[in-house]
Amino acid sequence: MSIFKRVSCREFTDQKVSKSDLELILRAAMQAPSARNQQPWEFLIVEDKAKIQSLAGVGHYLRSLSTAPMLIIPFYRTDLLSPNYVLQDMSACVQNILLQAAELGLGAVWMGGAPNEERMQFIADNFGTIDGAKPFCMISVGHPVDNKAQQSRFDQSRIHFAK
Repeated sequence: MSIFKRVSCREFTDQKVSKSDLELILRAAMQAPSARNQQPWEFLIVEDKAKIQSLAGVGHYLRSLSTAPMLIIPFYRTDLLSPNYVLQDMSACVQNILLQAAELGLGAVWMGGAPNEERMQFIADNFGTIDGAKPFCMISVGHPVDNKAQQSRFDQSRIHFAK
């Protein structure tokens, strides 16, 4: 199962992500549930390696960009019927991206953006915008240098039953 393969990958080979793999990843993203089926997502794909690498030294959370061959930047539209649920909608979308990447044997890592306005502006300033939409996060995607095994995070003590 993909969910038990998914790890945060921060080091990639030089091999590009194929167009067919990218399409499967984006198809999975768009299968996410959303409030009132509003499907708020739009996607900006960045494959300019120099542009991606130029940001690797900007901050600790961007270090994985030094070897990333691709960035997927999910944006969310602002003309929504249920704007209060957009963060949940987009989180489900991003989780689908991460799981599909794992299913394909690719590595990926989610670098946060929203609701931090400073990070959202940083993404927009460095990669551009989509009319009527705001950047949600950045996801670096590529072929992992190594295939790390996922560690179990199951903790029985965190399960509680209502009385």
